[in-house]
Amino acid sequence: MARRFVTTSASRPDSIMENHDSCGDVSTIVLLRTTLDDVFSDHRFFVRKSLSPCQIAQYVLTQILQGERDLDRLKTAAFEQLNRDRVHEYSAARGQRGAAAGRLGHIQ
Repeated sequence: MARRFVTTSASRPDSIMENHDSCGDVSTIVLLRTTLDDVFSDHRFFVRKSLSPCQIAQYVLTQILQGERDLDRLKTAAFEQLNRDRVHEYSAARGQRGAAAGRLGHIQ
């Protein structure tokens, strides 16, 4: 008896891309690549490299999937994300210094 393999549309890669057409859309991919090329080649990315390239790519892709299509706004949002993460790092470090100074004050 011969076996027949049945493939469902959900198991085929091309149908998965069709289900998420905005993610696999050629214009979406071009916009993502252009934005990431610009962000990753900018000196601000290297100076403030607090987030990994994957985290930045995920953030930009999320913005695109939410409907943002303006290249300048995407780049600005990516750099704001880098700055936001850097502010959190600064606040945490500042809090640690304050706690350490408080402990030193009790010793004296």
